[in-house]
Amino acid sequence: KNFAAEPHLQKENKELKTMHRACLNNKANAALKMDQWQNALRASEDALRIKQDDEKALFRKAQALEGLGRTEEALEVLDEVAQIAEDMDEDFKEAVLSDVRERQEAIKETEHRAAKDYQHLFKKMGDKKVFGGGRFLPDGTSPPPALTPAQEAKMKLQKEKQEYLEAKAQHERIQRLKDGKPAFEPREPLLPTANTPPLSQSRALQRSRTVTAAQAEQLLGELLEAYSSESFQRKVHTHAKDAVFEYVPFLKRLKPTAFEVQESVLTKWGFDPSEEGLHEMFLCLHDHTMRNRRLKELAEESTKMLLGGEDGMWGMESD
Repeated sequence: KNFAAEPHLQKENKELKTMHRACLNNKANAALKMDQWQNALRASEDALRIKQDDEKALFRKAQALEGLGRTEEALEVLDEVAQIAEDMDEDFKEAVLSDVRERQEAIKETEHRAAKDYQHLFKKMGDKKVFGGGRFLPDGTSPPPALTPAQEAKMKLQKEKQEYLEAKAQHERIQRLKDGKPAFEPREPLLPTANTPPLSQSRALQRSRTVTAAQAEQLLGELLEAYSSESFQRKVHTHAKDAVFEYVPFLKRLKPTAFEVQESVLTKWGFDPSEEGLHEMFLCLHDHTMRNRRLKELAEESTKMLLGGEDGMWGMESD
């Protein structure tokens, strides 16, 4: 749906359009990850109706077209992205052009392989008399249709990529076990909290103190109160808008702002007012939130407010 404020609220309407476009881009990105090419194409085209020169929407449209096998159209769209990139700042321009070149080369390589596979397939079909007397099976039915060259090429690439990734993962697991490490390396959270602390530091960090369950509840309550303040929420929502509701850029803006309110809590509770002290506090809290459901829910509520609540970036971690 398209939501709009009153016509005279021009600034609000502009922000709504920006948010709507960001949501459509996120939708297209999610569809691409699930190989839902048609949905990705539809979402990216909807975003382009709002802003015709949105390079992110154009790039995702090209990816969707590539997935649909419409490679010529995909290359044309990539050319549009390259033209738009020429007017960008040098660093951002190079990053965009690098992505464009990568996709262009991949498409051309796929087309080249498809052409060779098509010639080979056509020859085999001729040898087997698919177009002559051998075109029917003994029971009188036709053999199943052969895959198109593009499908053949795609399946081959997918198989090669899958085999490579499996071999790489197996090698890394074996190497980690040889080094006396767990087979799988824990994934660090983008934003450490009481429920998702920095796991890599859980063993290496020398703790200066511990907290009881009652103290953990009080500490979480103070964090929740600090995050819920009107001034903090206003800053968080501003960061979300500035980052066009993209999660990772939003976190980069949020962390220093969050530390402004976290610092006083750290000092009060005897933790070092630093990033290391913050991680130590979350590890101490995690000792209790991982066992106590009520404290876990309280920690979840504080994280929710840290991200701006339901009107902010809460629930958008997977975008």
